[in-house]
This record gives sequence, structure tokens and C-alpha cells, in this order.
Amino acid sequence: MFKSIATGSLVRPVSALWAGRSALAGSLLQQSKAMYHSYEHEDDPFFNKDSPKHKILEKAMDYVPEHGFQHKAILESSRTFGYSDAIQSLFHNGTFDLIKFYLIRERLRLKDYITTEEFTSLPSEKEKLKFLVKKRLMANAPYAQHITQLQTYLVLPPNIGEASQELHNLSDDIRFYSGDKANDFAWYSKRLSLSSSYVALELFMAQDKSPNFVKTMELADKRLSGVEDLGQVYNDVEEFLFYTVNSGINLLKSQASRG
Repeated sequence: MFKSIATGSLVRPVSALWAGRSALAGSLLQQSKAMYHSYEHEDDPFFNKDSPKHKILEKAMDYVPEHGFQHKAILESSRTFGYSDAIQSLFHNGTFDLIKFYLIRERLRLKDYITTEEFTSLPSEKEKLKFLVKKRLMANAPYAQHITQLQTYLVLPPNIGEASQELHNLSDDIRFYSGDKANDFAWYSKRLSLSSSYVALELFMAQDKSPNFVKTMELADKRLSGVEDLGQVYNDVEEFLFYTVNSGINLLKSQASRG
């Protein structure tokens, strides 16, 4: 299936992106215990709410609908606080700092839902999982036109390690909040399945033109009903690989056209 789009010298750099993601997944599978949950790590220095960096990135999200996930959003934000452009030195990773901030912020916000009656009244772990995945997807709604751009940044070689780790963290939190207490190999397979399904849903959402993303929500119900089916895991990973190849080639073409 991939030969028609992955030919010549373009195969190697794109394959390298997938290899990096696979290597990280392998290292996660070698862990002996499921020890991570975000509530243990909210003091991450990157997410220090009293820091100028946090304030600038939080405000920068207001500019993302207009400018996309670009450094210009950070620049506009810093100027609203009266900072000189020299403060841009805080953002060593440029655009990826903004993307990482967004991913962490929305993951941590899921915790706000787990004490609501709407969530606690759900009858099963699976229904709670669907609820949280849909909430996370709908957090993308204000930035829906820029989801493809965001995903392209995530598969760039300098970013793919941290991006994959954050995807794992998201799956871990959703599973944990939904009531999953597994601590054997099922812990890994469940999170791999959810990670793959989430990526597939987000990619679908990027193309969804239905009102309030109703088609994405319907697909979420369908996919997540079989999220623990290993056959679906393989299908979802294949879809992500297809996307990775396409986005990598499009990025290379874009760079080439700019000279």
C-alpha cells in the first residue's frame, strides 16, 4: 500500500520517523511496572504556572486559531505582556514548546471531569474511557483547522520522542481515570491500543466537516468499543504509519519548494 507514495530517497527520512517512535514504544514495553500517572507529575518545571514562560504560552493559545501552532503566536503573546522580543530565548524549542504546552495542558484538564456527576454516573470503565477521549478530542475544536499542522510537527525527528511520551501519558491517564488498575502486560497492550486509536481519531477529526464534529464522535464510539481488540491495534498503527509517510513527504516537498 505504501509503495505508491513512498519512493526513492523520501523513504529513508520518513522511515526514520517511524523507527524513532517504535524504539520509544519498545522501551516503554520493557518497563516492569506501570508507575506513571500525571497527578504525580503536575510539578513539572515546564508547567510552572508562576513562570513567565507559562503565562506567555497560555496567552499564546489565544492566537493559535489565527496563526496556527507557529512561533508567531508566542511572539504576539509576549508582546501583550510588554516583554521585549529578547524573551524569546526562553523558548529553546520554538514552536514545539507551544505544542508541548498545549498537549500537557489538555491532558491535565481531563482531571477536572472525573469528579463530576456526569462522569461518575457512567456505568462502566469503557463508557468512562469514551467520555474522556471525546472530551480530549473536543478540546481540539477551537484549533481544528491546525490539527494536521500540529501532527506534522509531532513526527519531526527532534520532537517524536517527547511527542510519543506525551501520547503515552495521555493514554495512561485516561485508562487510570476510567478505572483500569491492571499492572501486568495487559497494562501495556491497553495503552498501546488506546494511543493508536486516539491518533486515528484525531487524524479523522482534522478532515471532519460535520457540525460539532459529530462524525468524529460517532467514530470514537465505534472504535473505542473494540479498543482492546488486538486486530484493531494493528489496523490503527498501519493508519498512523500511512499518515506518517504522507506528512513526512508533504513536509519535505514544502521545504523543497521554499528553496
